[in-house]
Amino acid sequence: MTRPALRIAIVGGGPGGLTLASILHHTSHLPSSPLRAASISITVFEMDASSTSRQSQGGMLDIHRASGQRALERAGLLDVFKTHMRVDATEFLLRGKDGKVWLRHTEEPDGKGDDSEGQPEPERPEIDRIVLRSILLDSLPPDMIQWGKKLVSLTTTSDPSTASSTTKFKLGFSDGTSAGDFDIIVGADGTWSKVRHLTDTTLRGSNKVDNKPPFSGVICVEGCIQNLSVRYPELAEFAGKGSCHSIGEKLMLASQLNGDGSLRTYVMFEGPEDWNFPRPRDADVKTKVRKFVDEYIPLAEWNVAARNVILLTDIDPVVRPLYGYPPGHRWTSPVNGIVLLGDAAHVMTPFAGVGVNLALHDALDLASAIEGIAERITEEPADNQGVVSKAIEECLAKYESAMFERASQNADKTIKNRGLFLGEGGVQPVSEAMGAILSVDPEGNRID
Repeated sequence: MTRPALRIAIVGGGPGGLTLASILHHTSHLPSSPLRAASISITVFEMDASSTSRQSQGGMLDIHRASGQRALERAGLLDVFKTHMRVDATEFLLRGKDGKVWLRHTEEPDGKGDDSEGQPEPERPEIDRIVLRSILLDSLPPDMIQWGKKLVSLTTTSDPSTASSTTKFKLGFSDGTSAGDFDIIVGADGTWSKVRHLTDTTLRGSNKVDNKPPFSGVICVEGCIQNLSVRYPELAEFAGKGSCHSIGEKLMLASQLNGDGSLRTYVMFEGPEDWNFPRPRDADVKTKVRKFVDEYIPLAEWNVAARNVILLTDIDPVVRPLYGYPPGHRWTSPVNGIVLLGDAAHVMTPFAGVGVNLALHDALDLASAIEGIAERITEEPADNQGVVSKAIEECLAKYESAMFERASQNADKTIKNRGLFLGEGGVQPVSEAMGAILSVDPEGNRID
């Protein structure tokens, strides 16, 4: 009897979902891989119309050696990543409201992982999000990704209560198409995951819930200045080559210099979930931003350059309420075979700076879990569906246990850091805490 393929649907084409697909695709072509023996089939369903349809895909990402880089290495992409990583962008400036630099840091060699030329490599090099996505997309066959697929339904096509059978899943999309006969559904579709929502509201029977993440109490206002160094050289000097954080009392401005020369800034402060710009909200962008800056970042208290990183924005600022699950949060599917990764499982506010690395770490671990499933089912007769179901259940449960424990630890760190960055003490306690973590003095010199 021919063994049916192990069919996996990944909903969401962000860094986590694409990294999982890339690891599975790469590993399945290794001669000794159980994924090859299991005839694994992978399909990524992404809501975007195409790889270039979204004008903005965010700013920089620091990819950690112990997590994100390990995942890229498993996908066979670490060398490609290294050709695109931005070591100069590891520069970090911590400033007070008056513009004074309280802490300066850049990645220093630690003697581990030397590159081919014998030069030590950074621990957390930066890369633009759009470049990372391009690397991941290029690693996959074009027909592995289906674009323009907005998930609207998730159903089972077999009886999940029958222990001897494997539950199969069918996905329905807003364009009227559907895809089915999947053994595993991976929700890699972000904060407002439709996989999580549909599982909670349609597959739990009478125990319907909606595990949407709670509002954190923090508002983020995002702006972007194009061609910074050409148009505003003095502001470029202020912002530096990588990241610049200006800290006030209960407000921070986090700026990032992207590889295309644009400066993306995030203003974060506490506010209600429905916060919006001061009236009149239908004013032109410059008037609206000026009123916001004058009220929240007043000239009497703040350095001119600190105000200008948001005041000179070329785009209509985007207002984002920030959401995050508390430490200890766990989500479990009522149906064997549905699993989450990244923000869909454990979204948190950005104050620990680990979001994308957690997603890539999840992808690495989930790929190992799926490889474990493949190994177990290829050792059994092709018609033994009970073994398939049990392998999926046990391997995914092991993955989830480690994932949620890791997420809980970082959620706790995020909450503590939020209290620091948005506290009443301003920049001094932030400088002291970061200096201790980085083991550097205010000038960036290492403290032994």
